[in-house]
Formats: sequence, structure tokens, C-alpha cells
Amino acid sequence: MNAQTTYIYTNNDISGQNSVSGFSVGSNGALTAVPGSPFLTGGSGSGGGYYASNKATASIAGSFFFASNSGSGSISAFAINPANGVLAALPG
Repeated sequence: MNAQTTYIYTNNDISGQNSVSGFSVGSNGALTAVPGSPFLTGGSGSGGGYYASNKATASIAGSFFFASNSGSGSISAFAINPANGVLAALPG
């Protein structure tokens, strides 16, 4: 199963400690928060306003999720659990 077709994630770009929110997408398009969401990225956001720097993307295979931390100038990587959409931070 490709996790990208079942879940959607947002980079919250919160000023200070940044986080990512995850939602499962129902067959009718309704969104439900993924257990444990929001997930801390370990980096800092800037509070928005920097369109090019507050990006988030999932890998083509749908197994990984990447979020930029515009305040700290870093990128956080997560593994996506395809069964429930929960993100697990990857080291490094």
C-alpha cells in the first residue's frame, strides 16, 4: 500500500519548536488526525511567511516524509507507518 494515497501531512512551520500534522483521508474526503499528531520535527520553524522554505514532501514510494525547518535551516526525515500513518523520526 502506498502511504501517500491514504494520508496527508502538513508542515506547521511554528515559530520555535516546529511540528508536522498528519491526517488520514476517508473515502468521502474527510480528514481525521493520525494518532500522536502533531509530530515534533526536532527543528525550529519561522512562523510562516517563507513559502520556499516551509516545504514538506513524501517520497515517491510513500514510505518516507521530509519537512523543512525554516527557523533552524534543517530538514527532518520520518518513516511513514502505512498501517496507521504515524510518523517515526529517522536519525540524522
